Amino acid sequence: WTALTRFSGLIKALQNGATSEKTAAAQEERPFMKKLGLNVMAAVIATGADFLLVLALVEMLPAFKSSPGFATALGCLMGGIINFLLNRIVTFRSKDAPLPQIGRYFGVSVCSMLLNAGGVALMVSLPNLDYRIAWWIVRGLVFVLWNYPLHSLYVFGDETAATEDRAPIQNTVRQ
Repeated sequence: WTALTRFSGLIKALQNGATSEKTAAAQEERPFMKKLGLNVMAAVIATGADFLLVLALVEMLPAFKSSPGFATALGCLMGGIINFLLNRIVTFRSKDAPLPQIGRYFGVSVCSMLLNAGGVALMVSLPNLDYRIAWWIVRGLVFVLWNYPLHSLYVFGDETAATEDRAPIQNTVRQ
């Protein structure tokens, strides 16, 4: 928890050092709560599709019954694709180049998948805890502590505004 809060603080400090009128205007266009609400809606849609796939795999295919962690990893892959598209187009209205975003999203998603799959695998080892309950608990924690902070600050941040903001700082340092 302390590592996550320090990491979040570092990202905020770096962003505060690189703010501009353009970035402030963009943030005024879509307030934090609206972005958060849209991100939650995108996550709910993607997570619903993810959960239905996990449920279908575990309940219908015997190979996955003993391995809900692996089924969770496959569900994460499908949910990740849905979530990326919804967040890029609807939530953050990103105009940045998609390939760098896909790379950043992939990194965040792989870590998210490992956190989710590992968390489910650990939690189902607890006596009398159904994998579906474990799945929802782990999913909620990973969303709040990992996915939303990194999506909003790292994956879909405005690269153009950040690059323009850093230029005066770099020129000042060189002088």
